[in-house]
Amino acid sequence: RSQADIKGLKIGLIKEYTNGLSSSSETAAALSKVINELKSLGAEPMDEWTVFRVSGDELIRLANT
Repeated sequence: RSQADIKGLKIGLIKEYTNGLSSSSETAAALSKVINELKSLGAEPMDEWTVFRVSGDELIRLANT
């Protein structure tokens, strides 16, 4: 992909996985590859974002809206 393809996109990665706490070395390697590819396209991490978690019935209800 080119920089133009991702310009303006917001991509979320689970912080625990990006900090080396993933459940498997394969997952860690795959995420590392993705992060490096995004950085090569000009992406920058945005630590100032606020994270909200939605799960269970609330997530299903949100998905159906």
